[in-house]
Amino acid sequence: MRSMKVVAIGAAIYGSRNAALQVLLLDPVVTDMAAAEACLDEMLPLQAPYLPRFARPDAAN
Repeated sequence: MRSMKVVAIGAAIYGSRNAALQVLLLDPVVTDMAAAEACLDEMLPLQAPYLPRFARPDAAN
């Protein structure tokens, strides 16, 4: 659980899509990569006002 939080914090700080994807994949409810990617693709634009680092063109992958 703690590692999941650390990865999530890093994803938010650095705007790392890969780290955000890792967090989703650590969740036992998410069953496959395609579902995690679809969730992230839908969630990031909706959360852009709260996660501005993901909207930067130079955001970490």
